[in-house]
Amino acid sequence: MTVDERQLIAAARKGDIPAFEALVRRHHRTLYKFALGITRGNEHDAADILQDALIKAFLGIDRFEERSSFPSWLWRIIRNEFLDRIRAQRLETVSLDEEEAEGCEPGHHDTPEKQLSDEERKRHLLGLVAALPEKHSEIVILVELMELSYEDAAEYLAIPVGSVRSRLSRAREQLTESVKKNMELFSAVGRHTG
Repeated sequence: MTVDERQLIAAARKGDIPAFEALVRRHHRTLYKFALGITRGNEHDAADILQDALIKAFLGIDRFEERSSFPSWLWRIIRNEFLDRIRAQRLETVSLDEEEAEGCEPGHHDTPEKQLSDEERKRHLLGLVAALPEKHSEIVILVELMELSYEDAAEYLAIPVGSVRSRLSRAREQLTESVKKNMELFSAVGRHTG
């Protein structure tokens, strides 16, 4: 961390908004690219998540302990904002599924419903990713959702490439088990539309 960055962080801790904005400007492209990656290219969601995460970062900058880099700290806040939204969507989806179950006609096939079904499956799957331990969910997000190479993910997390491989392997095992245990979520979506 440069002396200039430390000074900006110190000023931001005192409530200096322009200092915080100067910090964010330095990393904005990378942060937006990350938000875009985890939202699978949804520009609207990426912008919303990034905006909300930066507000939280400014309000909580006292908690930045400089053990990691400033962009890495912001990355975690963005990631947590994304995971919070996924959890909330998952709860909403389960609630909507229960309400819609009563009004569904068996054998009704419609392309928009199929698309909705696919989206619900994705939300369920992202909810399961969000439920993984942090070090495993972040690997899945970086490698599977953002499609980073093992080397880039290792550099981003400041861990060896071997650790990326082993964490991803463990994360995939846990995700497979979670999908098996929660299969009713996925089959229920299919029943509603099929």
